Amino acid sequence: KLILLDSLLQEMSVRSSMIKQGFYYPLRLYSRDEISKIKAGYEEYVSRYGTNGRLQGDLRFKVHLVAKWANEIVHHPILVSAVKEALGNDNILCWSTDLNVKVAGSPGLYTWH
Repeated sequence: KLILLDSLLQEMSVRSSMIKQGFYYPLRLYSRDEISKIKAGYEEYVSRYGTNGRLQGDLRFKVHLVAKWANEIVHHPILVSAVKEALGNDNILCWSTDLNVKVAGSPGLYTWH
């Protein structure tokens, strides 16, 4: 019962934080080892489909449909649970994933939009 109560309190804090601040932090999903595997999957994807280490065009969109590492991120149970709680709805769908990557030290600028 304590685990259930703790889970309910955490869910309430996700929803209230989203309403008050527009974000929730922290949401811990992965260990360092798991992050390393995700990064390796991303780097393999860029190596296979990118040009000079960069993704361009349509290969940056809906990545979760073609890359296992991206699909596993959008289906992570903790992330899915937090999104459901934040929206106050169990009926959710990941419509798209977009990769817009600016490598540290590279020229160019990504602005908030």
